[in-house]
Amino acid sequence: MADYPGMLPPPPGVTPNMIDPESIGWKLLVAGVVCPVGALLFWLLRVYTARCILRKWHTDDWLITASLVLAIGLSAVDMSQTEYGMGIHMWDVTPPDFQHAIIVGIPASIFYNLSTLCVKASILFFYLRFAAANPPFRIAVYTVLFVVIVYSLNAGFSFLYLCNPIRRLWDGSDGTCVDLYTAFLVSSAINSATDVVILLLPMWLLWPLTMELRQKIAVGLVLMTGGFVCGVSFFRLATIPAGKDDPDVTWNYCINNIWCLVELYVGIVCACLPCLKPFVRKRLPSIFGISPAASSDDLSSPGPSVMRGQMRHMPVSDISLHDKSIYDHSSSGWSSSGGNTDMARTESVTSATTDEKKLPRDQISTV
Repeated sequence: MADYPGMLPPPPGVTPNMIDPESIGWKLLVAGVVCPVGALLFWLLRVYTARCILRKWHTDDWLITASLVLAIGLSAVDMSQTEYGMGIHMWDVTPPDFQHAIIVGIPASIFYNLSTLCVKASILFFYLRFAAANPPFRIAVYTVLFVVIVYSLNAGFSFLYLCNPIRRLWDGSDGTCVDLYTAFLVSSAINSATDVVILLLPMWLLWPLTMELRQKIAVGLVLMTGGFVCGVSFFRLATIPAGKDDPDVTWNYCINNIWCLVELYVGIVCACLPCLKPFVRKRLPSIFGISPAASSDDLSSPGPSVMRGQMRHMPVSDISLHDKSIYDHSSSGWSSSGGNTDMARTESVTSATTDEKKLPRDQISTV
């Protein structure tokens, strides 16, 4: 029988404190409350924009909603783990508490990976709104989506195969386990790699368009905000090797859990940002110096200039396939403003696209 009360013997010169131990669990509690509140605010703005301004609900809106629900579940699980020693040094955690912390934390893996899957899927489906005229881009998006689904499901339910028997994860019973550090590192690396791919995908879509460089950069930055979470993802990845040889699991995992929450909720916020331009134009025009009646494109739906930019690189026979999408997006993006100005915009778009149809094939690229 061990002559120390905790899960590990304390370092030399350290006396176990089972009554009032040093803890960073409060940091996890703060992250578990503050992060959801911030993400919820941006989600509500997105819902308001979709329901009350655009009056249209897309697949990516459903996915980001599911992601937020799962992320809140992750927050609840992470916060409950602090009751069983998460954030406390291993030599101050009793074996029963440690086992409870690991068992309670198993759903956290499911919540985190499924929520991450929904965030990335939401961003990718948002990209697809702009790619009706670009089959290669759509194939690339679906390929990335397939990779994200496979590795997210594998990582989320990895507790089923990491150890044999499963209970060895929390009670150290006889059996075998894979290299948990390597499995965790590989999963995090794939997660970061897909973040980078998602960040760069919009450039493929925008590069061939006939637009001014400044406008192309501006549109690209708006579309790429959904992938900016890769900065947090890479930071978390860089912190993993530091805990490789440190057996103080309950202390180190608390830090990792905090960064998982930050990464996830930042991802949700970033995924909502590109969809909020209609809200800014309609509700906050004076703050950002934007006229509500401005004819700039609505980046939550492909506007006429973006679609016409795609048409310039399409055969004449394909243009008619996309006429309806232009009118639909125009109505969803502008009809809520009301007034004759919107009617004029719609008629202008209709006239412009009709003129393009009348041009010979070799003149479309010069419009």
